[in-house]
Amino acid sequence: MTSPKGNSVKNDTSPDPLAAEDLPTTETSNDPPTGPVRRSARSKKVPANYEAGIIISGPKASLLTPSRSSRPKRKAADMAEKTIAANSDRILDEVIERMKPGEHKEWAGWVELESDPAFFNAMLHMLGAREFKINEVFGLDDELLDMLPNPVFGLVFLSQYTTEESLGEKRAGCPEDLWFANQTTANACATVALMNILMNTPDPRFGNEMQQFKDETNDALPPRRGHMLDTNDFIRGVHNSVARRLDLLSEDLILQSKYEDQHKSLQRNKRSMKGNKKTSKKASTTNKKPKKVDPDACNHYIAYVPLNGKVWELDGLEANPLCLGEHEEGNWLGRATEAIQTRMAVYENLTYNILALCQSPQVSLVDKLATNVACAQNLDTLFRLNPAWTLPSPFTIFTDPKLSEFNLTRAQVDSKPLPESFVAKTRGGDFSVEQAQRMMNELSLEQQSIETDYAEELANHDEAIAKIQGRQRDYTPLIHTWVRLLSQAGVLKGLIKSVG
Repeated sequence: MTSPKGNSVKNDTSPDPLAAEDLPTTETSNDPPTGPVRRSARSKKVPANYEAGIIISGPKASLLTPSRSSRPKRKAADMAEKTIAANSDRILDEVIERMKPGEHKEWAGWVELESDPAFFNAMLHMLGAREFKINEVFGLDDELLDMLPNPVFGLVFLSQYTTEESLGEKRAGCPEDLWFANQTTANACATVALMNILMNTPDPRFGNEMQQFKDETNDALPPRRGHMLDTNDFIRGVHNSVARRLDLLSEDLILQSKYEDQHKSLQRNKRSMKGNKKTSKKASTTNKKPKKVDPDACNHYIAYVPLNGKVWELDGLEANPLCLGEHEEGNWLGRATEAIQTRMAVYENLTYNILALCQSPQVSLVDKLATNVACAQNLDTLFRLNPAWTLPSPFTIFTDPKLSEFNLTRAQVDSKPLPESFVAKTRGGDFSVEQAQRMMNELSLEQQSIETDYAEELANHDEAIAKIQGRQRDYTPLIHTWVRLLSQAGVLKGLIKSVG
């Protein structure tokens, strides 16, 4: 039979196995069809890879849904999910695993430090700068500043970072006698500020690593000093010693996120510039919004130091230091606090904190004790042959082992110069044994006071070390293992339900 359009149609008398259950029921007729036979334009080709590998033709084929494995994208996603599920426990175990001894030095980044005097004092101890101590400044009044241990070598001013324009500051080049390093990496500003003070202290006594760093950077330019500080494994390891592995990973993720945001911002700016080529310069400048201070901005440390009769502001993010002017002898803090108060007045909505790098009281106490024992030994030498002199020799009390507790030796005590006031009293012709005994009693009371203060300073130092050691302890692996055991025992669900 030929259709009106000339298409050849064959009579297929083979039974359709799906016809009885899928085709609608109609009245049967032996009459031939009166109209043209319509065929669907849909493809009769059946997709491969059906579930169970069955390929069915006919009307039923269009009702079947292909399996998830027949979709390449979905198949890749399934494989990724299975891979992540299989490796999640291993990855988590690696993340929360206890830090290895040298891992802080191997990590090339810097963690953000909080302004805690105990952390800074522990850092000074580990850096080998044990003659120094960080003290918190509770106010800029003269009475509060006088409470700081003397001498004060520098101030560390902490505030939230702002990208506002500088306050009309004119910065010249860095003088040769001033040690100043630029900050060349993120989160290192605390250590940069600390180094900008330590390296400018007169006649410092450092450990081997710090002394080597000072010798290597003395003749370098500020950017080079900053780079050498950034790549110094010893100093960076001390800075990161309070961090756990999760802190290091968090800093990596934050840095990656900042990079991606900056990259997207640059791409948007490029597209915007291409779309606005006809925009005049005048219009583009008038559309600029003023910069605002981000309330969640990160903290930034700035150092203030005296040097050769002048006060300097050392901001590692600036190319050069800022000279604040000359200061009166012994009153450089007044010039520095004036500049700090100016900053605080301009940025009223920011938070602040001030630390002072001072000489450790242990140094002055040891020096005071050596002078005391030298005076007592001088009195004992003057009246030892007098029958009325019954007091013991100071070296029977301050034996060599006892002196070593204060990092002193008998030779250091013998070479200690006597105060002029003491010499004036003892060299008089009317100086009697009774006066010498009263003076010895006063020196004995002073010795007891010095020993008490020294023991208190040692306790404060040990407390700072214990605090940073406690921060270094990571209980995350223990907690994770305990929670996993609870989950495997089926107890965790019950605990969650009882709390909920």
